[in-house]
Amino acid sequence: MAEYVRDAATAATALGFLGTLWFAWASPFTARLWRPLVWALTAGAGVVTVVAGGAAARSWSGPTVLDAAAAGFYVIALALHVGLFGLVASFARRSGRGVRVPAIVSVGTALHGVLLAGTLQVPLLYHAALAGLAVAVIVGPLGRAFRSDGHAATGIGTGLVLVVTAIVLLVGAPSA
Repeated sequence: MAEYVRDAATAATALGFLGTLWFAWASPFTARLWRPLVWALTAGAGVVTVVAGGAAARSWSGPTVLDAAAAGFYVIALALHVGLFGLVASFARRSGRGVRVPAIVSVGTALHGVLLAGTLQVPLLYHAALAGLAVAVIVGPLGRAFRSDGHAATGIGTGLVLVVTAIVLLVGAPSA
């Protein structure tokens, strides 16, 4: 877990937000029967994001492992990460391998978890990154085996990893 409430809440906010985006991405690719469930997951992830953001705001003046150098490194690394995975996903789509884009972006999300884990010193995020990597490697191809393009399965799987991790961070956060 995180050493400080602020760091746990900040990580949970980021994960909840990313989970919301993943569920929203999965929604149009989900079978019509299952869309209300995906909409509920999206809304639930939004609630987790708001709760975590409130906890982060309330604890913002508290202690943190984050210093100016670590924050600067994180911003630069995040920008490079987003740019690199954006280029790779764009190349995949243009070269007729668009079906691989969800897995590519899911791997990028898992690597973002590693980056966030190191920056905020939250070891649980390494485990979440491994789970996210497993989703990227297993769920998308499994979805395609069942005549799906993998978008929905990867989106829902990645979203679940992110939101469950955010909830665990919030529940297990150190007391203020």
